[in-house]
Amino acid sequence: QSGGENTARLRLVGDGSMVDLDLNPFNHCVGRLDADTTEAVRIQFCADILGNGEFVEDGITGRRLRIRDQLIHIGTTAGENATGTDISGVQLPEWTSATTMASIAELLLK
Repeated sequence: QSGGENTARLRLVGDGSMVDLDLNPFNHCVGRLDADTTEAVRIQFCADILGNGEFVEDGITGRRLRIRDQLIHIGTTAGENATGTDISGVQLPEWTSATTMASIAELLLK
């Protein structure tokens, strides 16, 4: 349902709430494919992204490394939630109270 020349109103599946969208050349285009073709292209695009991002070249050895094998999982339990987890070290209040990535980013930029 159109709300104006450059806006649209979209009803969300689930709760049925309405969202106003600002349509511009950077976030939409004229539809040239039918829904089934669009979905097939989307699935292929996602597969290509996963395939291209599966390996990374080691800068020192030149070897290809599988990214998922190189990941380091870092826990973020701290403060009162750290009880019984053997967490030690300095726990600064401003860091242990950070609850969002934005708040962590602010701390990193100080």
